Amino acid sequence: MRLHSGLVVSIVILAAPGAARAQAPVFSIEAAAAGVLSTASDADRQYLLRAIPQIDWGRAVSTDWTFDITASLSAATGATYLSGAKVSGDSDVDAHRVWARLASARFEARVGLQQISFGSAAVFRPLMWFDRLDARDPLQFTKGVYGALARYVTAGNASVWAWALYGNDDPRGWDALGTKADTPEFGGRAQAPFLGGELAGSYHHRVADITPFLPPGSPPASAAENRVGFDGKWDVGVGVWFETCLTHTDSTALRRAWQPSWTVGADYTFGVGSGLTLLAEQFYLDPAVPAFAPSAALELTAVTATYPVGVANMLTGAFYYEWRRDDAYRFVEWRRTYDHWRFHVIGFWNPDQASPFAPGSQASALTGKGVELVIVASY
Repeated sequence: MRLHSGLVVSIVILAAPGAARAQAPVFSIEAAAAGVLSTASDADRQYLLRAIPQIDWGRAVSTDWTFDITASLSAATGATYLSGAKVSGDSDVDAHRVWARLASARFEARVGLQQISFGSAAVFRPLMWFDRLDARDPLQFTKGVYGALARYVTAGNASVWAWALYGNDDPRGWDALGTKADTPEFGGRAQAPFLGGELAGSYHHRVADITPFLPPGSPPASAAENRVGFDGKWDVGVGVWFETCLTHTDSTALRRAWQPSWTVGADYTFGVGSGLTLLAEQFYLDPAVPAFAPSAALELTAVTATYPVGVANMLTGAFYYEWRRDDAYRFVEWRRTYDHWRFHVIGFWNPDQASPFAPGSQASALTGKGVELVIVASY
């Protein structure tokens, strides 16, 4: 849902994370609720109400293994008004996270609707394959994917992942195309210590639905898609990282069969006061577009600064620049944290159209100029 310029108020109540599972079964009920109200100088108004009830159950099945079940829903309703007239509105109830997990100290297998995220980049993530997280979103809300994930961590802190997905037809992450209905997806990831840091490689296969890129009236069509990614992160006095992805779609309906993307970044904390941390990333993406269509490549630079004020306050500023479109995105935030409460006051100054990065995320929908207040309570 699009957020217009103006004042945005968000109130969120979140349950605290569940405690460690005891020998006896543990049952808990958690809840999250959010309310958003937006007003603008041109008489635009918007509201959004969201509730996320969650049930957790778990028990130790032996001295080394535990079994957990989590189920939660996301129920939302909202509307946008212009000059007092309702111009859009919708309501929906969706599963948010529904999964079962068998886990030990070094292994876990999870089946169901879950979040799968990985990679080294902090702002623009070429490996954003299964989520739509936005670094500016204080709540880090994203939809999950249906599938199975197994992960093993060695004593040397290397890890191996394997996943299989099914029933996730809509585009995800940077995808321009959805997945062909009723087709499985699969992939994996290996990560290991390397030269004092970490290096990882990832792979994913699916069958993409290319029908939207065909002339009107064409029969449905699909194409095999394979993507491979590499990422690494090191601390060499300055934190440095890279993340890259190369996707191949086997179809002549696309402008180009290969779609590259990459990010390089660095951060450093200066000994100024409580410690000023500066971060910079450079990102490039050439996404899939229909044959004979112009390129939709993105070239983005991000610079962020964070500075703690005492133990309870944090100041953050971010500046993104999209070189090909000559668009600038500005974001400032003050955050205050208590034991059970967190307050965010956010100012933004963005173009009037939705940002092309992190498509579908809450923060990327903040267009124009405005202020956002987010209140989070956790128990």
